[in-house]
Amino acid sequence: RCSRSPPSPPRSRRSWSTDISFSGGTIDGGGRGGFPGIKLNGCHMIWVQGTVLQNFGVPTTRTNDGILDISSPGGPAFVSSCTVNNGGGRGIWTEGTGPFVITDNTCSNVNMDGIDCDSRTSLALVKFNTCDNNTRCGCFIEQGATFDHLIANAFSGNGRSAFSVWNNGVTGNEPATQDHTLACNDCVSGGIGF
Repeated sequence: RCSRSPPSPPRSRRSWSTDISFSGGTIDGGGRGGFPGIKLNGCHMIWVQGTVLQNFGVPTTRTNDGILDISSPGGPAFVSSCTVNNGGGRGIWTEGTGPFVITDNTCSNVNMDGIDCDSRTSLALVKFNTCDNNTRCGCFIEQGATFDHLIANAFSGNGRSAFSVWNNGVTGNEPATQDHTLACNDCVSGGIGF
């Protein structure tokens, strides 16, 4: 930019990261793990709809990532009608306070969980999803997560369990995992139901 006037002050990350939408298309990781297909941290008003995210590593080799990773949205985050398939980490991974609406997705063949409501995920509605053949769980709620609701999901063939609610590492700075609704979920085969 050419100008004699002083440049405008830099915008905060939040002001640059509002009203984000992905719709349709395929994001293919080419079989490489260790990075997400979509990572949105601290963004406000998110909608990911009808997108295919696939081949981010292999299910037999664990990586510490999520194929679709949303943390601390500071406003509503919607994930709907997506297909998340084949990865070394988590399928859909949330952290922080939502609200999150995760609906009508298919999450399959990942090393960890199809959907992971992780560290302090609060106010998540997880409904009408299909999570199958994931190494750990169809859906995992853990580490200080509160007020999350799993309603009418279909879980099958997941290694450890259909879904798991875990109170991991509660200390002075990590609250209890509590106040969840688990209703009308279909849990078939795999490890234990929940």
